[in-house]
Amino acid sequence: MGNRPAVAPGDPGQLGVGQRASRLAVSREHRCLLLLQSAGFAPRKQFPIQSGGRLVTIADFAFPDQRVAIYIDGASIHLPPQQTVAKIQSLLG
Repeated sequence: MGNRPAVAPGDPGQLGVGQRASRLAVSREHRCLLLLQSAGFAPRKQFPIQSGGRLVTIADFAFPDQRVAIYIDGASIHLPPQQTVAKIQSLLG
């Protein structure tokens, strides 16, 4: 007992909120990738989407030929706050 820490070094309990959220997002992305692959799909990972030569967003997974982008933790994580769905749609045409 005494001065023993409540969590061991490196334990997720010692991570800051942002770090825990980041680890959870990676875990969700990995599970989604496994599900997509087990269903026979081969998505592109961390796919940059550009318009007019400038980066608009980075999708967690994409099927560019079908124009499908998948965001596991929501587009809000991947986009600057001032961009909205309408703005992205206007950029992508």
